[in-house]
Amino acid sequence: MEWLHRKRVEDRNRPHYEKGLWIKELWQEEQPELLALPEQDLPIFSLDHAYVNKYGDVMVDGKAFAVHGLSVPNRGVGEERMESFRCVPFRWRRPS
Repeated sequence: MEWLHRKRVEDRNRPHYEKGLWIKELWQEEQPELLALPEQDLPIFSLDHAYVNKYGDVMVDGKAFAVHGLSVPNRGVGEERMESFRCVPFRWRRPS
């Protein structure tokens, strides 16, 4: 990673192709306006409708995965993360 740091420092010592100012001067102007990164990692996931078919499977990226403990057919919300998938059923009841 030292070579990357060295390349970044070298790159600052040239004029900007469009503005004509040195890149290190532009960087110093922008630094006070930058926001700090969060202390904790932000969870990255996507939510989508999940449909449990009559065989008890949920389709994720074209592949079928068995979901146990749900009545079939059923609908729910699929929470897809890089390392896992979770299906949460809707808890909707018909008003009486």
